[in-house]
Amino acid sequence: MCSEGTIVAHVYRFKILLPALLIHILCPNNFCMGSFCINLDKTEIVSEAGLCTVIPCSFSAIDFTPQSIVWFKCSQSKSRCGDSEIIFHSKNTGKILDGFRGRVRMLQSDVSLWDCSIMVNELTPSDSGAYQLRVNDPFFKIKYQLQQRKSLRQKPTVWSEPMIAGQSAMLTCVPPGLCSGYIPTISWAYKSTLTFNATAEHHGRDITCKVFYWGVNETTEKTVTLNVTYAKPPSISGRTTVKEGDTLNLSCNADSFPPSRVFWNLPYSNGTDLQSGSQMSPTGASASLDIPNVTAAHSGRYQCVATNYTVHVDVTVTCKYSEALLKSGHRARYCVGVERSIQMLQNGRQYGKLRFEYIWR
Repeated sequence: MCSEGTIVAHVYRFKILLPALLIHILCPNNFCMGSFCINLDKTEIVSEAGLCTVIPCSFSAIDFTPQSIVWFKCSQSKSRCGDSEIIFHSKNTGKILDGFRGRVRMLQSDVSLWDCSIMVNELTPSDSGAYQLRVNDPFFKIKYQLQQRKSLRQKPTVWSEPMIAGQSAMLTCVPPGLCSGYIPTISWAYKSTLTFNATAEHHGRDITCKVFYWGVNETTEKTVTLNVTYAKPPSISGRTTVKEGDTLNLSCNADSFPPSRVFWNLPYSNGTDLQSGSQMSPTGASASLDIPNVTAAHSGRYQCVATNYTVHVDVTVTCKYSEALLKSGHRARYCVGVERSIQMLQNGRQYGKLRFEYIWR
């Protein structure tokens, strides 16, 4: 049974962060003494040492004008706390316990709004114990118990606008806990900077925000990986001078985030198609090109196209010479696989040219 003027028996927790602060109330959430009623409408309270909590409380009355609200902390065995155990007084701050001075405030400073809720900042294990509330004269006894965790579990929040290489970037670190009146120390573990010009070199770097609550000697931190949008000019590798009949092999790679689509533009203006066995293989941020049995028709400018960039390389297909013995007894030098004029040689000396209208292999 509930005794007059006393709230006795019912466990509830206030959900703010992780389970740490357990508030026990004995009796119904609404308790009345005559026309005066006090309401404790939360069923669960959760917080962590180093952060804060709000104890919701309201009251109502008929023909009753609230003048002051006083919160006490004293031994659970006491039926009524004394003036030396005041942790909050809406009118007289001189009697507040030193350990609570500046840490407790009302959500509504105007007591006529029927709100007796308080916010307690910088929670510590010593905040455990029995509390009492007095509105004008009636006393209401409430029991609170804080279960202290060994370390702060909540992490800060780190966010930023999308980062683009070459533009200014800003990182914001928001500490856990939304209580006012307490400012923790925030530091960055990467060059101690919040604003910088983003580059491709920043992409993939880890940056850590550390938050230190000096009141309870607790530190929490959050590490995030930076994502910077950038695109470097593609690079082309491979031999650009090949002989007729050989294989042209080129590769194009593009370093970018997000990954670029890379492909080749071929130089054929005469309708020449890729020969059987030729391949263009785009694989993410790279593309390879393989053309076997090249001819002079494959000479020209090859373009590698990637996001925001187009680069090119000039390919030269050189004549692959061979020699043959003509019926006249002369030796002839010719290009294998292409219609060309040939040089007539006698004793190692050129003495004339003939033009062949067919491919001589």
